[in-house]
Amino acid sequence: MKARTVLTLKKSARLADRYCSTPLEELRQLGLQLSAEERAQQRRAMQRLLAHSRYSHNGRIRQGAVYFLLATPEQGISVLRKLMRDFSNPISYEISFNAFTGLGFQKPPASATERKQFLDLVQWYLSNVPSNRGSAAFAAADLLGAQWRLRASISTLMRVARFGKTPAGRDWAASGLESALRLGWPSSSAARTIRRLVRRVRKSDPGRGRRMIAEVLGSRGKIKVAHDIDP
Repeated sequence: MKARTVLTLKKSARLADRYCSTPLEELRQLGLQLSAEERAQQRRAMQRLLAHSRYSHNGRIRQGAVYFLLATPEQGISVLRKLMRDFSNPISYEISFNAFTGLGFQKPPASATERKQFLDLVQWYLSNVPSNRGSAAFAAADLLGAQWRLRASISTLMRVARFGKTPAGRDWAASGLESALRLGWPSSSAARTIRRLVRRVRKSDPGRGRRMIAEVLGSRGKIKVAHDIDP
């Protein structure tokens, strides 16, 4: 019988450091090559790293752990959501930022099930995000408004703009919709509906969206993506 490999924190950290430099598609293929037990073991290891007071503050280790969870979404999404929901924890914000910028470096998954899982994650995050989580919220809105150019991306942003639980989330969804309009990829009929919705969200303060983005870019530097996504 094959001896079971025990993933200590140090071994897990070395794995995460390597995953940080691995494209998500390669990580997805790696995950498929692992047995279900091995995938579960690595997910638990990455979760432990992200909850650890020291390892979670290491940018490469944190990013690699998040990337592995993104690459194994059948269980990784639920782990990420648990880690992202504590909006009072600065590390929760960093995990969210790593997740949404990481997704921006890949094309939308070919699997409709995986696309829905990620879109649902963005919708949940933007619907609940407080105002002091600007950079991660910007990355989430930009993912759908500028990078994943899908009809479902627009539908997701519109739902948040209409029904998001926090004013900040509705504002960031409107910013994502404005990005889509600037890039000109929604259909003309969709664009008219989007403009009406954005005007309604911005009614009390029309310049708020530009100020929000300027503040984020000023604090983080311009967020770059690896490639454009075809409509």
